Amino acid sequence: MHYKAYLVHVTAKIGNEQYTTELTLTTGTIVPLASGDVSVQVNRLVGFAKK
Repeated sequence: MHYKAYLVHVTAKIGNEQYTTELTLTTGTIVPLASGDVSVQVNRLVGFAKK
């Protein structure tokens, strides 16, 4: 999380121990690959940084 810019950086590690997907988000929902029954709204994470 980049607190000054209110961004969430998401990386996915797939094969060969390298991150193959990198996203920078300001809105939306994150669903961890390891536990699909959990989701986190990006605006809630960014909202914590704004306080």
